[in-house]
Amino acid sequence: RAVWLSPTWSYHGYRFQFAEWRPSPAFRSVVQGALTQKRSFNTYGGPKACGGYHADFVAEFATSDGPVQFMVCLGCHEGLVFGPHGSSIVELSQTAYDSLLKAWRDETD
Repeated sequence: RAVWLSPTWSYHGYRFQFAEWRPSPAFRSVVQGALTQKRSFNTYGGPKACGGYHADFVAEFATSDGPVQFMVCLGCHEGLVFGPHGSSIVELSQTAYDSLLKAWRDETD
């Protein structure tokens, strides 16, 4: 809803609210822990019935090959991954999803 009622910007073709946000160190730590471990991801199971992909946040990590961005949707448990060698869709494991959702709620409440 915020995307419809405020200025936005496009990131990889997806709309985000145009506002600066500085995540807390606690949020950064949870995101880094969840998104940098192989066990946090499952094979993509196909499109969800939630009305289209809508990421809650983007996280970017520096790698030796270049930046890797994760767009995370906490509604459908999906992540879009964009890196120097292409892109992919992944499902978040239940453990990763639960930790990210809790951190997001703590951060935005």
